[in-house]
Amino acid sequence: MNPPVEKSWVPLTPRERRVLGVLVEKAKTTPEYYPLTIAAIVTGSNQKSNRDPVTSYDADDVEEILQGLRKKGAVVMVEGSGRVVRWKHTLYDWLKVTKVELAVIAELLLRGSQSEGDLRQRASRMEPLPDLASLVRTINDAHTDARPVAVHCVTRVQTVLTLSALGVAGVHRGDRIEHASVVPAELLAHLAGLGVTVVTNPGLVRSRGDRYLREVDRGDRGDLYRCRSLALAGVSVAAGTDAPFGPEDPWTVMATAVERRTADGAPLGPDEAIPPDEALGLFLGEPEAPGRRRRVVVGARADLCVLGVPGGEMRRVLRAGETGCGTPLRSADVVAACVAGGRIVAERR
Repeated sequence: MNPPVEKSWVPLTPRERRVLGVLVEKAKTTPEYYPLTIAAIVTGSNQKSNRDPVTSYDADDVEEILQGLRKKGAVVMVEGSGRVVRWKHTLYDWLKVTKVELAVIAELLLRGSQSEGDLRQRASRMEPLPDLASLVRTINDAHTDARPVAVHCVTRVQTVLTLSALGVAGVHRGDRIEHASVVPAELLAHLAGLGVTVVTNPGLVRSRGDRYLREVDRGDRGDLYRCRSLALAGVSVAAGTDAPFGPEDPWTVMATAVERRTADGAPLGPDEAIPPDEALGLFLGEPEAPGRRRRVVVGARADLCVLGVPGGEMRRVLRAGETGCGTPLRSADVVAACVAGGRIVAERR
């Protein structure tokens, strides 16, 4: 039986880094031989190519290292054919990383510090890495056809790569970054300068926030699903629900943007909270420019939500975030009718 993993990342010794790097590398490059026997891990640890420094571990060394990693929750022991004991890593859960990120980490585990160019070249043997030039070409092709682009960015790396590509290709009217789940503060001015719209998902603070509080480093939590700081920096901001992964009701999303609380009521990124009017505005954008609010004027297409409560009451309800029975705020609590193309398509009786 493998002991349960009770906590995530903890520091590793140089010997543990080498063995973990071997497990990740072989899982990606020779999956037909994975999980690995101790003999295979010894061979992989001591090979002279793609290793720095070169080591000379024996089976007893590797057994001891694996037991230490097992206690930390980074590896598990499995029983292969013929009852041969084999080992595999648990780093996707342990570190909460993507396939590409784990490939880069593996190279660092096997070789130590390296230049960005060397890391890109070496990690690409395990996973195809995002390529700036190809992304620029894709954006240029869309712009040539007079089409805006919407780029899905849920990691820091994806956001940086997308901003770099847009900086080279230029920004077309309607270009937007979806999610922008992680936006470091140093990128806010760059985002504003490019003039690209961010369609964020503050509803995930409610639906996934308690998990984020357990798994995301304290120093990174303020970068999650920004709202207020984006607007203050001059970035055009809109919002979506990301259903079925986030709350499917936009009013729940708006209330979360105001309160910034998880399902259990814990604050997450309280400095990113916005007033009710701004939260409502996140869903009032034009289809081709989500960050620009539509106006009710003569001759405009009548796509409307008619509220069943006065403006002041709507603001109070949004700030409360929940109905009187403790359930999340829903459209049915505030919307009297929906009008699409001038026709009433839904009406509260």
